[in-house]
Amino acid sequence: MTGAGSFYDPYTLTRNDKFTEVDSKDYYYTTKIGQEAVQQIDNFAKSEKPFFLYVAFTAAHWPLHAPEKTVQKYLKKGIYQQGWEELRKRRYAKMLEMGIINKKTWPLSKAEDRVQDWETIDHKEWRIRNMAVYAAMVDEMDQAVGVIVDELKKKKLFDNTLIVYFHDNGACPEHLGGNGWNTANNILEKAKAKGQTVAVGDKYDVPNGGPLTYGSVGHNWANAQNTPLRRYKMNVHQGGACSPGIFSWPAGLKHKPGTLTNERVHAVDLLATCLELADAEYLAEIADKDTVPHESRSFVPFLKGKSLPKDHPYFFNHAGTVALIKDDYKIVREGREDWALYNLIEDRTETKDLAKQKPELVAEMEKIWMSRWDKNGNIKKRIEEERKKKKQ
Repeated sequence: MTGAGSFYDPYTLTRNDKFTEVDSKDYYYTTKIGQEAVQQIDNFAKSEKPFFLYVAFTAAHWPLHAPEKTVQKYLKKGIYQQGWEELRKRRYAKMLEMGIINKKTWPLSKAEDRVQDWETIDHKEWRIRNMAVYAAMVDEMDQAVGVIVDELKKKKLFDNTLIVYFHDNGACPEHLGGNGWNTANNILEKAKAKGQTVAVGDKYDVPNGGPLTYGSVGHNWANAQNTPLRRYKMNVHQGGACSPGIFSWPAGLKHKPGTLTNERVHAVDLLATCLELADAEYLAEIADKDTVPHESRSFVPFLKGKSLPKDHPYFFNHAGTVALIKDDYKIVREGREDWALYNLIEDRTETKDLAKQKPELVAEMEKIWMSRWDKNGNIKKRIEEERKKKKQ
């Protein structure tokens, strides 16, 4: 299954092991995912057993598809009329005003080198609409999450259900072309059979949002979306690898509603967390095959109101960029460049490289990173070694 595709006609979508087709004229993928989740909750509610539900929205991933009514809601507000540079300034100011971040430890990073000047760029209305469609996609997802929450409340399951909401990466700078990296093949074939054309990529004469379009917001808006962080989805700087998490669990969460925290957890930690909450063991083998030793750390103590130690190392390796986070610090390297070092407690937005000031710390952290990966970024024989230890 592919993780992207038309929101009006998803590619490779299946129910169990059979491909499914669009089943209504007003079909919209995000809405459908919410409806399917509600159906699963309804089934789970018939039993007293605990349940686990993974709801994988593809919004707000490209392509830019959203119901026109919701798109117009954001166009009428005029939020994006002044461009990405002004949007970034306003978002940063609002975050400071709301107390989400503070200016001292979250300084606004400089705009990425690729970001173009809004004043001189062409096709402004087309670009403004792109961001409005993106906002509409987030809006539709928010509505679908609301439908799920309402169903949990209806079944009297909400209070004792832990809900974790998070993203897999930061804002996406990608510009599409061709067949959208093999994710638009189905709609391209169907359109061709009907004598129609799908506008893939930056087609300035075709407004994005409808079923015969297949575009993205691109790097300019993505920089504003990542405010105040650096870089993009393809990188392991904070703008690529850092995502906020939202937790809800009225019966178990020992934090006041609306509390903001800087505790550090990672998506990989969901495994150990769910195992602990379910009082379950991680199986050493499944179907006579050894399982891979996991690197997950339970964040149940955080849910219960305690602080988590920051000595747990987190490794990142994606698209030629690598990083390690441990204690207060993070080392990052892009391609063949030298390691950069940042203090994430004092500088969450990675604006001050401390590598030359603390070469010993860089060497120490690099050693930890190399214990798992080689200099070319290939995984070492850690898994095999741990399996041997386990068998001994």
